[in-house]
Amino acid sequence: MRNISLFSKLNVALAASLFTQIVMAHPGHDHNDPSSPLLHLLWLTPLFLALALGMHKLRSNRKNAAKKQQENS
Repeated sequence: MRNISLFSKLNVALAASLFTQIVMAHPGHDHNDPSSPLLHLLWLTPLFLALALGMHKLRSNRKNAAKKQQENS
């Protein structure tokens, strides 16, 4: 069985969620409305912000750890 990377899986999931217009949903949840993509994007904005903040914290922690290690050397 072929091993598919997490990055590839995330790309497929993102493409499917952003470009799929006709999706089975409950009544009143219209994916064909012109404002539907914008509303879904706004709903996902907190998730994107949380991911960006988490990435920033990880990178800054790594930089600080490397800087402290370099100072101690």
